[in-house]
Amino acid sequence: MKQATLDCYDLTGIDDLHDKLAEGFEFPEYYGGNLDALYDMLTTGGDMELRLMHREALQMLPGNYGQRFLETLEDAAEDQPRFRLIYPDEDDMGRVYGFIKKCGVFFLATVDGDQARVRPFGAIDRYEDRLYLQTGRVKKVFRQLEAGNRLELCCLSPDGTSWMRLSAVARRDGRQEARQHMLDANPQLKAMYAADDGNCEVFWLDEVEATFSSFNAPPETITF
Repeated sequence: MKQATLDCYDLTGIDDLHDKLAEGFEFPEYYGGNLDALYDMLTTGGDMELRLMHREALQMLPGNYGQRFLETLEDAAEDQPRFRLIYPDEDDMGRVYGFIKKCGVFFLATVDGDQARVRPFGAIDRYEDRLYLQTGRVKKVFRQLEAGNRLELCCLSPDGTSWMRLSAVARRDGRQEARQHMLDANPQLKAMYAADDGNCEVFWLDEVEATFSSFNAPPETITF
């Protein structure tokens, strides 16, 4: 299955929208870069999945192009069952995932005996309705996560006005398909890891409690 993620806040215009889709789905060079051509690609391209994040930002595109683009996606998903359209940031888990992705970097704290350990992470994935972290088996953080103690992570929005703190228990997932999904969702990891290299490991987050805070609103806590 071909998978692509499109964060609408990252779009700089109509051409950029089509360029990102063409790159993510590896459309052929003759792709026309318009909505009719997009519909054709999505309904004839086999098994495809598009994770569309922050669709409210589509209103920043000129005229009503954002609405027409969204209607094209939904028509393709209705007409072609092999094309799947997902809005991953529109439930509680999606809000957490979307906020972490927007921040780009988060800080992960674990327990090592009686010592707290913290380090920056940059990769997160949502797979089978679970949030996943990735690390290397040779790293100390792997053993700390595998121990089953609660972890915490924290991230700050790019504009510095809001932040999220999350507490959870890490559960190791030994399946190669889970590792591959993580690498596909975070291609920068492929320079260091492969799903079958014996070092790449992924953990999903269980018993999650996340608190969103800002300078102008009371804290909000969600669990899943």
